[in-house]
Amino acid sequence: MVLLPHGGTGPVTYRAAPRACPAGLYNSCPTAVAPQCNRIQLERWLEGQKSRLIDHPHRHVIFTLPHELHPYWRRNTDRMTRWLFQSVRETLMCFLSDPAYLGAQPGILSVLHTWGRSLTLHPHIHCAITEGGLDDQGLWRLPVRNCFLPIRAVMFKYRGHFLAQLKSAVDCGELSLPDGETPTSSHNLFNRLGRKPWNVNLRERYDNAEGVVEYLARYVRGGRCARVSCQGSGPTRTMSCSATMRTGTTRMADVNGAGRNA
Repeated sequence: MVLLPHGGTGPVTYRAAPRACPAGLYNSCPTAVAPQCNRIQLERWLEGQKSRLIDHPHRHVIFTLPHELHPYWRRNTDRMTRWLFQSVRETLMCFLSDPAYLGAQPGILSVLHTWGRSLTLHPHIHCAITEGGLDDQGLWRLPVRNCFLPIRAVMFKYRGHFLAQLKSAVDCGELSLPDGETPTSSHNLFNRLGRKPWNVNLRERYDNAEGVVEYLARYVRGGRCARVSCQGSGPTRTMSCSATMRTGTTRMADVNGAGRNA
């Protein structure tokens, strides 16, 4: 294949053989906004994560914050991000360390996604959890129940843990309150939220680690614009999820004794 002369930007023309018709491709850049360019970064992230995950079935669980807390999130993003990860981890380990469900330490890859498909604020965490874990003797254990986790009880635990941190922060004066809110009104809101269901969903089961990271890749490395296509007289842009903030992993020992992240 011969690379024809070109400038530093714009299209590059390739020709497979001297008499073949030339084909044009555009130069790439590392920005996440451009779908074609961002694909390179996404593929690199995929390769790195696949080497870290255990090739074993995974479960997908999503933890969401209620929309009533969005004004607090905007004013306390760093704190509430930390509390959200802590609440999710404490909740999962509370149940998965219980012999009634697993009785072992699983591998967990958690991803915070802060926006919905319509690009409105929607903080939630995606968790990819190994369907099994290592017990105190270093043996691999499988889940006791087909349902994996009692999702309603998980919701109660997660909701209570997160609200307890909010209430404590208000009492200590560590939480920046939205306009018009007082400590008393905030406590009243938190009490009401403690009586309503929160969205905690146990989603599809993945047969291997590759399926997990391919699903999460569009949240961690996906751009704001999934693709741009031309229809009629002008371009049509299809928007997708964006603004993933950070990821977290729970470290576990490998079945063979070596350390591995999952």
